[in-house]
Amino acid sequence: MDSKNKTGFVVVQDGNPRGKEVTHEDVKQGILDMYNWFTTNASDIANALKSTKGATPDEIKKLSETIKSAVPQTLEWLLSTYNGNFLLRDNYKTLSVDKILEAIDNCQVYGYWKKSYIPFAADDEQNYLCLEHDNGKEIKIVSWCADMGVIEDVEDSLGLLIERVRDGLLKKKIQYIEGAGLVEDSK
Repeated sequence: MDSKNKTGFVVVQDGNPRGKEVTHEDVKQGILDMYNWFTTNASDIANALKSTKGATPDEIKKLSETIKSAVPQTLEWLLSTYNGNFLLRDNYKTLSVDKILEAIDNCQVYGYWKKSYIPFAADDEQNYLCLEHDNGKEIKIVSWCADMGVIEDVEDSLGLLIERVRDGLLKKKIQYIEGAGLVEDSK
């Protein structure tokens, strides 16, 4: 629903006004907004991120060589900013490049695994958020576990996932609960 405020600007109250087109700048702003939200509402997450350095170009190159493709741009930027520890959904935190490489190595033995998956985040039970790609182009984000394969399609892109979580945090539709992570409000 849109409504006009006194200044004449249109304020979008529901949904993402960009549709499925989230730019690199939108992602950067979304990550910054989430980090700022963590500093106020989840200091343990913010403190972990303060000490998390970005991945080096050599680490990104190693990941690219492993997946035999360019690293999708949004993932590359996220890893270059925070090489792990970024809370994205429930208690899924992003993995460092080394942990991504380890997860690829461990998961490829499962029949449900696709070579086009990049496991970029994990929860406490080692379920993964995977970015499915085709030669560096994002196809979708799925949650995946060794026992069942794909649990659910999560989002069309990493940028949209970041945007959705950011919007939920700022609109107070998602809250942080220690031990559970980012949880959607049940109201």
